[in-house]
Amino acid sequence: STSRRQRQMCIETDIEQNLNEDLSRSVLAGKVFLSEDYVSKIFMKTTGMSLPNYIAERRIERAKEYLRGSSLPISKIAMEVGYENFSYFSKTFRELVDVHQMSTGADKNNKKTMSITKKRSDLKRDVKRHLFFNTQTAGK
Repeated sequence: STSRRQRQMCIETDIEQNLNEDLSRSVLAGKVFLSEDYVSKIFMKTTGMSLPNYIAERRIERAKEYLRGSSLPISKIAMEVGYENFSYFSKTFRELVDVHQMSTGADKNNKKTMSITKKRSDLKRDVKRHLFFNTQTAGK
């Protein structure tokens, strides 16, 4: 319904404007005066994504924007997009951004892979490769 879509759009707008803040179901549900379960249900119905997955994707997209356009350290960028725990940011970034296909070596799906460690310098290198790779292939 229109009302459901409007509420979902309000939630999306609030998420976009407050990526660095607490975006728990309870906080978001309180802003649209609905139950947490109902917010999750309408969000899934209208977007096809769970609320936590949507929030993670938006946070990582914003992090990629910061990485492209600022000289902030990655740890500061993680905090700017709502991740207080750098390891969790690193894990989420790697899950959502396909940094695995940027080096040599084949996995079971015959894709190019690279071994990933948890060092910050490795994440920074992975991010730079991702950004370089996407810049090079965007025009093709």
